[in-house]
Amino acid sequence: MAGARGYVDALSNTEILSQVAKTVNEGALWLPAPLVTSVIGIISSLLEKRQTQPADLSNLTEREREVTEAVVAGASNKEVAKQLQITERTVKAHLSNIFDKLGVRDRMHLMLAVRGKSS
Repeated sequence: MAGARGYVDALSNTEILSQVAKTVNEGALWLPAPLVTSVIGIISSLLEKRQTQPADLSNLTEREREVTEAVVAGASNKEVAKQLQITERTVKAHLSNIFDKLGVRDRMHLMLAVRGKSS
């Protein structure tokens, strides 16, 4: 198998070098603890940055907010229409406006935006 399987400082003592050689020969990876800690910190930081603030619903009309809440709760267009006593066509029109105002593509992205997750 080509490629690096471990990393060690060239000035490491012979005991460490022996451990690295044994570990790599067994097919495992060897990375010093400070490097692993650093990589984990970087990955954690990147994951935290992916979390965003929930979408600002203040630009939506009251009815659009009601439709949004129902959709985020998992209601179908038919269920939203029944719940709000409007037609499915009106629900679709509201959703189109909501998608445009919030800059989302579909129901799933709407849910993610409202919950503050990146898409």
